[in-house]
Order: sequence, then C-alpha cells, then structure tokens
Amino acid sequence: MDHLRTQNCIEFLKLAQTLELEQLRHKAMEYIEWNFLQVVKEDDFVELSAFQITSLLGSNNLKVKREDRVYEAVWRWYKHDPENR
Repeated sequence: MDHLRTQNCIEFLKLAQTLELEQLRHKAMEYIEWNFLQVVKEDDFVELSAFQITSLLGSNNLKVKREDRVYEAVWRWYKHDPENR
C-alpha cells in the first residue's frame, strides 16, 4: 500500500477495522510496527483503543531497540485519557 504514511496509518487502521478490510488492516499494522517510534509521535496515536494498543504491543514484529521507548509511548497514551483506559 503506497499511500500509508506516519501521518495517516492509524486512520487507515481504524478504517480497515470498521469496514473489516483484513488486508488493509494487516498492512496498516505492519507499517505501524515497522515505524513505531515515528507513529507514536502523531496526535492520533493516543486515540487508539485499548484493544489496538494491546494488539500492537503483543506483536513480535514491533521494531524498537529500547523497551523504554515503548513504555513512554504507552504512558503517553494512558495519560491522554486515564478515566477510559
């Protein structure tokens, strides 16, 4: 999928899940896994659902060198809306 970018991959993921487009969902997840450290800086990262976050974090394909970066991303996600996390 040539249109996936750091700025739109989360929207594509949400769209794919809503419309049950498995191939698009897979491509969006793969993009997020490979570009995790850039994607987490985007504003819509904090809008992911708990299910989406746990799916992402449970992936063996998440490309990060330091686990503390994952922790920081999850902490940012949690702090955005702690009442609903």
